[in-house]
Amino acid sequence: MALERFEFSIEMASLSFVQEWVYWTLRSIKSPVFNEFVIWVLNSPGMQRRLLDYDCWKAVDTLLEVLAKRNPDFRVVIMKSGDWWTFTTFLPLARSNGLITFRSPLHQGNVENRFSKLGFR
Repeated sequence: MALERFEFSIEMASLSFVQEWVYWTLRSIKSPVFNEFVIWVLNSPGMQRRLLDYDCWKAVDTLLEVLAKRNPDFRVVIMKSGDWWTFTTFLPLARSNGLITFRSPLHQGNVENRFSKLGFR
């Protein structure tokens, strides 16, 4: 069985704490057809920007470049409503090379946030 798309959800406030897990998870995917990494960014009430550690995602940012070289169709899809500032800061290399696509779930018609069934928005 080949993995084409990997999708997960994260609360904005937790971005500084999951980068190692994301790195090792992405690194473990060996599927030759893997071409889409989707991140659902969930709302975090009261989250403050100063709590986020931007440098911790450098290894993930570099790995995304490696994945893109392996598969020219590779892309990162960020599903979030509103402000995109966080991912511009967290993944500058991927962003500058056009790997990141931002989509708003509110404007995607039939796109369902499967994580909302768990009580997240």
